[in-house]
Amino acid sequence: MGWKLTLKTGKSTCRLDDTKLRNLGRCQSTFLAITNGKRFILTPEDPEWYKEFYSGMRHIMNSIVKLRPDLYALAKKSKDNRGTDYNIDGTTVNCVMCSLENKALLIAFDYLTEQEIEVGSFVFDGLMIYKDNVPSEGLPEILKGCSQKVKEVMGCNITFANQVIDEEIGYDAAIKELGKKWLESNTIMQQELEKKVDKIKTSKQQKIDALVERSLAMERQTKEDLDGIRMFMQLKHPAGKTINGSVTGRDIAHMFKPSPP
Repeated sequence: MGWKLTLKTGKSTCRLDDTKLRNLGRCQSTFLAITNGKRFILTPEDPEWYKEFYSGMRHIMNSIVKLRPDLYALAKKSKDNRGTDYNIDGTTVNCVMCSLENKALLIAFDYLTEQEIEVGSFVFDGLMIYKDNVPSEGLPEILKGCSQKVKEVMGCNITFANQVIDEEIGYDAAIKELGKKWLESNTIMQQELEKKVDKIKTSKQQKIDALVERSLAMERQTKEDLDGIRMFMQLKHPAGKTINGSVTGRDIAHMFKPSPP
């Protein structure tokens, strides 16, 4: 097991008695949408704190777009390639924020390495360190050190926090669960592949069967033709002579020539 150190973001709250944002889930999704660039139409009935938050986020986005027109151009090109113009401002801000987040994590990585603490992996907005390297009582100091180092390099206050991982689940259970899902997915893929192979085999066999049937029909027709030729070759000539060897069209025509009245 290990500690997961994540960048801690501030949490906004909303009053549950607000008529427009009464539901907590809707409140959270609305804040996330605004943070990610979605536009809303403000109404006079909206609470002042909501109007201030929305206006503040729009101001931040517009300022970032003006500061980084290069990223805006990249975001617009990406949207154009997908045939949409949805939320280009939000995509631009996301590029900036992801870049800053990665920079902060790399600074934390360097700090931990200097403290001879091994980093297991980067995980989205955080990184994993081994518990063997950092006892629980020493974790607060390490978190504080990461924040201080980011402050020195980037000049901004970033709070690192430990994201608690359920001890009962553990990595072994997580790996087993992933393995189970992989096997289930692999089984489904295998079944789909077998269906396609069976379909190809069936189609191929049908073509072979049709070809064999055609060959047999041609063989039967050839046999009938040969039997007819043999019969013609054994017919008696009207003059009493047996026809042997090859039969010409004139001979056959003569044999079937009607007798004069």
